[in-house]
Amino acid sequence: MPKILETTQTGQAAAAAAPGLDPSRIALIIETRPTNVLPALLSHFVATLPPAWVVKLVGSQEAFSIVHKSHSLKQHIASKKLQLQELPSYYPVDSSESISQTLTNVTFYSEFLAPAEWALFFQTDSIICS
Repeated sequence: MPKILETTQTGQAAAAAAPGLDPSRIALIIETRPTNVLPALLSHFVATLPPAWVVKLVGSQEAFSIVHKSHSLKQHIASKKLQLQELPSYYPVDSSESISQTLTNVTFYSEFLAPAEWALFFQTDSIICS
């Protein structure tokens, strides 16, 4: 399978590349499985969160391939509203405990969330209302 390019920039580069988005406000999902609910879930969060929020999927190439099948999500990726970043193998996410360990790792924050001041973590069973 060809590698799908990541779409993430961090810090000031992200702010400059995506006018109107606030890199200090990130909604993050960590999902490495290529689950069919990802496009609808990401579309829901993109549509429901305030316009300045960035939605970031940290996952695998297999998960990205599901996302790239959605025409509307391609537009959000192009606008940087939806960002994709591959999760390195040194961050385990195969159990609830390992996900907790990953989310409490200071290096994870600098690699995936900087310069976020507000972070919303969600999973495939999440929903929000506006």
